[in-house]
Amino acid sequence: MKTILLKNGYVQYPDEWVAVKNMDPAKCDYCGAVQVRNGYKYNCPTFLFFLDRPILEITDEDRNHIYQTVIKKFPLFQQIMDDHVEIIRDNNGQILNLEEWDEAPTHECFPIPEHDGIGIHVGASIYRKEYGTD
Repeated sequence: MKTILLKNGYVQYPDEWVAVKNMDPAKCDYCGAVQVRNGYKYNCPTFLFFLDRPILEITDEDRNHIYQTVIKKFPLFQQIMDDHVEIIRDNNGQILNLEEWDEAPTHECFPIPEHDGIGIHVGASIYRKEYGTD
């Protein structure tokens, strides 16, 4: 596991993840991960990024900045974005392009949870001083 200090605590994340410094971690209290469904086809790792507010509050502009930072670290991410396929549905809600969509990559940002001292999280966790885990 790797560790990066945050404004109030630290984040621990797996060695195989790649941290991208879209923001100064020392000024951030939150982290997220960019993960890619079907990313194995591109040998794409999970990317850790930093936030000064919860992930639910980020804008499309913030998200685009994160993705551009990922591209600088892993240029093939642009191809992943280009290869993404949107779902097309008929009037009954049935997916018309299921096979094409299922084979394509889908990328998204996910929050890194705070370690609460009792739960087990897969992947990364944020540790705060008040939990006594640092």
